Amino acid sequence: MIRLNHRKTKEEQFSEKITEIQNKLYRLAYCYVKNEQEALDIVSEAVYKGFIAYGKMESMTYFDSWMSRIVINTAIDHIRRNQRVTYMEDMYRSLWLQSEGHPWKRKWICMMHWIDSCPKIELILY
Repeated sequence: MIRLNHRKTKEEQFSEKITEIQNKLYRLAYCYVKNEQEALDIVSEAVYKGFIAYGKMESMTYFDSWMSRIVINTAIDHIRRNQRVTYMEDMYRSLWLQSEGHPWKRKWICMMHWIDSCPKIELILY
């Protein structure tokens, strides 16, 4: 049965609007992270956040700007999260290269690398 006066649900409206601007959102995310997969992840997360908040929107006039702002904030959050990660292998490699000609420094670096690679044991004191 086909309804002639079919009013679109909020979900359908949201889906149509996102489809219209999906390329713009991807390009915006890509400008921040310079990585295709990360940009897709950011857009996906931003669309989810937008969908959750979409019911609270009263006016659809600024939908594009609103979603763009969500993508930008999500990209900035993503960049901040990734800056917190320090890869120990990279740090040791850098120290190793800087210590050329200093055998005692290289022994120290090897020892520190070995200590970091050992399994950690947690002690719980009561």
